[in-house]
Parts: sequence; structure tokens; C-alpha cells
Amino acid sequence: MLFACGGQQPIVGTPVARPASVPANAVHIAFVAGELTVNDESVEGFTNTDLTNGLHEPLIVKLPASGAAWITAPGDVEWLYVRKLFLSAREAGLTDIWLGLHGAEDAFAQPDRTRASFNNTCKGGPLSISGVDTSLSISIQTGSDGTWAKGTARFRPIAERDGKELPIVDLPPECWGPTTCSMFEERTASACESAITLAPLAAKVPVGGAVGCLLPIIKERSDAAEWRGQLAEVLETLAISKQTETLLMVEAKAPWESVTSIFGAFSDRKIRIPAVGTPLLEGHEGPPVCDAPIRDATGLQEARGIWLGSQLYRE
Repeated sequence: MLFACGGQQPIVGTPVARPASVPANAVHIAFVAGELTVNDESVEGFTNTDLTNGLHEPLIVKLPASGAAWITAPGDVEWLYVRKLFLSAREAGLTDIWLGLHGAEDAFAQPDRTRASFNNTCKGGPLSISGVDTSLSISIQTGSDGTWAKGTARFRPIAERDGKELPIVDLPPECWGPTTCSMFEERTASACESAITLAPLAAKVPVGGAVGCLLPIIKERSDAAEWRGQLAEVLETLAISKQTETLLMVEAKAPWESVTSIFGAFSDRKIRIPAVGTPLLEGHEGPPVCDAPIRDATGLQEARGIWLGSQLYRE
């Protein structure tokens, strides 16, 4: 069991300044030096709980049935502890949740639900495709070599549903209306045309920074703070747009600061904060394979065109 250690650490019960973005009425859930508190009142039994269970009943009963929560922990607390706080707050009925480092000046609101629509049938007839949306998924992984992050871009056709232009997930090509590569600018359109003779390709491609993974491996938990600036540069190089939807998956033993550093990078670039996935994921045995083929905006644009062209496959 790992709690904050080393260096200057927050003192249990010491008031911390509420970040400007956090509402004054948000209940403060803090896990510091092995003690769980709600608005500075202790909650018993958290360190002895089953962490594979995502809920902590003594915490849930102390929380209001609606409203907002601000969840904090020191940077070297493992994700599986913060995950349990997050899921318990959701179970209690709190819908607006800010996540942050304990004592930090910023906190990050979890985004609203995805704007994408799900449709894997042609019920209602083919849909007119007006473009291609790109979403991201980021995976924070851990192993004996340290902690690292990998990225994947996913392409989704954009079509009109209920009067709105929305990304459509899992829409088979046979459910598309007439679609051409001309919707893209020249470079991407050319890549699209070159792929029309290909069989349909998967909608996902690995993306990374200069090191091949999305972020360099960190050996010490305290190095996680460096990810914030490093990822901001990668997001700029990939030209990730402000409304890009991102899902962040975190392995159980990952340090909390690796998560908040990723939030911070998106915030610094004024991009929609990633939504946190909550399955409990185990670590890896060996070192990462950092060989993502897409590492800049040009490569990502061409991959988008190639994917669309392959969906337009014709004999």
C-alpha cells in the first residue's frame, strides 16, 4: 500500500486552498497520508477496504445525493485508491466531479458525456457522411521498468442525426450514403484516393511523440510532473483540436500525478479534458514497445484520409 512519502508532503487536516474552477459548494474528498476525509471529517476503514471493489460504502453514506465533488490526493498515491473515491462519488449521485493533486492550484472537471452517436445498423436508410472525426484514447501503463503512456487515434464518420452533425461510432460502410474523398483538403484527399482499392482498414491507429510512445517512460513517481509539458508539445505536434474527445485508461498502480499531468497538458492546450475510464487494469511484465507510426499532424491527416478511402473500397 503506497501513500505520499518523501519531500515536503501535505499535513493531514491542514486546509488547502480551493482552486478557482471548483464550485464553493463542491464537497471535498481528500485522501492524504492514509487518511480519508470529507470536508475534513474522517471516514473510517478506507485503507483496509477491498480495492478491487470500486465502492466504499462508509464514504458513500457521508456524501450528498446530488451536486459536485472535488477529489484530491498527493501525486504518488496509486490510481486504484483515487478510482475508488471517484466511483464512490458517482455512486452517491454526484455528477460534477473535479479531480486534482492535493494542495495544487488547479483541478480538472470530468467532461460531459460523449457527443458521439452509436449506430451499427442501416435502420432508417444510409446516412450522408460530411466528414471524419478523430477521437483519442490514452493508456497509462506500468511495469517493472516504470510508467509510460501510449496513444491511439480513432476515426469516426460524421453524419446528421436528429438535426445535429455528430460522430457515428460503429457505422458500417454499407450504411453510408454517397461519400467522396473531396471532403478533405488536397493532401488528405490524395491519401484517401490512394486507399480506395484497399480492403476496409481498422478505424484505430497508434499515435505517439518523438519517443514512439505517447510519453517517455518514467522511472521515479516524482518524474510524472514532467509529463505535463511533454504531452502539451505532443498534442501541438499532432494538431489535436480543442473539441477532441479523449478517453484515459489508467492501470491500477500508476501514480496519481501521471493522471493529473495528462489532464494539465490538455488544459494548457485548451483541449477538452480526457474522460477517465474506470475498469481496474493490471500492469505489464515487460518494457513498452514504442513504435507508433503516427507522430505528427501530417501523418495523422494522411491516416484519416487512408482510413476513409479504404471504407469506400470498390472492386
